[in-house]
Amino acid sequence: MRQYLFGVDLGIYHLFDVADHGMGFGLRAGLDWLAQRFETTGLAPDVDQLVGRVAPVVRFELALGGVFALQLDLGVELYLLEVDDGDGARFDARVLPTGTLGVSVSL
Repeated sequence: MRQYLFGVDLGIYHLFDVADHGMGFGLRAGLDWLAQRFETTGLAPDVDQLVGRVAPVVRFELALGGVFALQLDLGVELYLLEVDDGDGARFDARVLPTGTLGVSVSL
């Protein structure tokens, strides 16, 4: 099986300065396109679907110097996706913890 995932996120945060660093909270929402391709043609059909996500998050920022900062987001993400359990397709919600580590550039 091959699986492809392409997505876009939008986040809104309120940060507080703590010395040269920051911490705060926010809300992040996203939309993903998920594609699954199976090698066993006919036994498992290919899947293409959109997956919606929303998560409250806590953000920690560590200033690295200049315009760069290291970011850590922790949250609980709610996924809305279509599942087929053999009785037909239905929408289902799943809740998963999430963590994101990144580098930001302030312009």
